[in-house]
Amino acid sequence: MQDLIYGYEIKNGILCVKKSEAKYVRYVFDECIKGKSQNSIVDYLNANNIPVRKQGGKWTHSMIGLILNNKRYSGDMGYPKIVNKSYQQKAIDMYNNRALSVNKRKAAKRNKDSPFYGMVYCNNCGSKIRLYESDNIHYHKCPREADKDCLLESELQEMTLDIINTLIADNELIDSINGMTPRVLEITKTENQLNNLIEADNSNLSEINKLLKMKYRSIYMQYTSNHMAESMQLKAYLSDMKKQSVLTRTLLNKVMKKIIFHKDGKVQFILLNSQVIEKSVIYRERRLLCKEQQGQ
Repeated sequence: MQDLIYGYEIKNGILCVKKSEAKYVRYVFDECIKGKSQNSIVDYLNANNIPVRKQGGKWTHSMIGLILNNKRYSGDMGYPKIVNKSYQQKAIDMYNNRALSVNKRKAAKRNKDSPFYGMVYCNNCGSKIRLYESDNIHYHKCPREADKDCLLESELQEMTLDIINTLIADNELIDSINGMTPRVLEITKTENQLNNLIEADNSNLSEINKLLKMKYRSIYMQYTSNHMAESMQLKAYLSDMKKQSVLTRTLLNKVMKKIIFHKDGKVQFILLNSQVIEKSVIYRERRLLCKEQQGQ
């Protein structure tokens, strides 16, 4: 008896539907097809004291998923049918689509809540680096690159705060930072296109000349920006600040323009005045990040 799934019982040695439970099995399928959330289904069942097999137990989200995906309810393995197979599949599709939609909304909110939202880019393909979550571990990864190129959100925040606090302690350091590459992504993309054309058997000289002009125009433009005014603005902002312990989006946007990940483990922090500070990191596979974080 205890081995039977919810909705069934043995009568006179025969497996049959337990009507008092089967109606709530059908309720789960019906409400799911109507578009109801797991929360509303669970809340209704618990609020109305609908019993579960375990004495004193409560309905949970996992129980709803188990019911929807159990093929026995549609007649598999010799069980009497409670719902039709097509009806069960429809409920499963609605359940999965709703879960996918919820996950997409959570992912969008997670990225928008990050102080790095819209600021971090992949140098290799130019895509925006996204923030992912697995086992409560938050990590950054290019959506187009291999799974091994991951960096913990906590590590990126620590590096960024270290740079900002170093400049707060002595904002005159801004004048000694070498290199200005606000258009580094445009230049890199152009260089990649050039290399592909040059290596091709049927190289197009006119296209190569066009890309060369684009490259040198981008290089020229990076030095025509209002570097002096931006440097003064950055120094003025930092001079009124004390050491920061929390990284906020406002703080980040006041100090930096963008952050660029490179495949060789280099991270470029582009300051407000277009100067660059480089840091080296060790990218790891997501599963290793999670294992390290959980072992702490």
